[in-house]
Amino acid sequence: MSPQRQIAVQLAERHYEAVEWVLLELGALGVERVAFRADGPRVTLADAVVMRAGFDPADGLEARVEQRLASLMHMLSPHARCHVSWSDVPQRHWSISLDDTRCGPVRVSDRLVVLHDPAGYTPADNEVVLRLHAGQGFGLGDHETTQLSAAAMERLVKPGMRVLDVGCGSGILALFAAALGADAVAVDIDAAAIANAWDNAELSGLEDRVRFVVSPAVEVSGTFDLGVANILVHTLVGLAQEIAQRIRPGGTLVLCGVGAGQVDLVLETYQRHALCEHSRERRGDWALICLQKR
Repeated sequence: MSPQRQIAVQLAERHYEAVEWVLLELGALGVERVAFRADGPRVTLADAVVMRAGFDPADGLEARVEQRLASLMHMLSPHARCHVSWSDVPQRHWSISLDDTRCGPVRVSDRLVVLHDPAGYTPADNEVVLRLHAGQGFGLGDHETTQLSAAAMERLVKPGMRVLDVGCGSGILALFAAALGADAVAVDIDAAAIANAWDNAELSGLEDRVRFVVSPAVEVSGTFDLGVANILVHTLVGLAQEIAQRIRPGGTLVLCGVGAGQVDLVLETYQRHALCEHSRERRGDWALICLQKR
């Protein structure tokens, strides 16, 4: 049995989620956090952590991954750095490891709370509580882009709306829309993410309110009152036409996963498809753009 290729990345704690997201999008079989030895022979970073991810061997894998990580670091901050090393390891079954700090309640927005384990939690009257396991899907609610997107949906979703979630990951945004009374469709290219999102729908009692589609693009029928795409910029740009076609005239599109320095690129792309800026927000290194279809 051929070995797997394993990447070890040393990086600042605040960039962990973004790098985890990119590695999974690039085809990582799983990601885990490992202990950081400050006295080790590596570049020292403030608040550093080390993560490992496994990949099936492929031509050009290392160059492709390292190029994306370098682009991500530059997008996050002109001074952001990560240190990368590769090794061959025996075949293993990977899963995303969740440390204890991510298993408690996560307040995603004013109303949305995500629970890994509901034991002992009593929700307030106006709270929407989802039960999620990350599995192979991105999104437990503790990343700035998820929080920006959820806050926007909290304002925009009305009962009876048709809502499209592009790149749904764990399903958190589609499930939130469904819990707010919308008819939601969730799309992801990763069949494992869709399977995990379906499990989360069942955990949250929303399996009858969300339809899940494994798709490399937005291959769903009809148009939607509201679309949300919390994915990285190169995918947002590449799928602009397909996403725009799924928004009805007068409908709203929420785009996140945009680096603060890449807003103009995304806006220029979507304006070519009859979408005009309505508002924008920023949290940390990330921006959210709200657009309206002419």
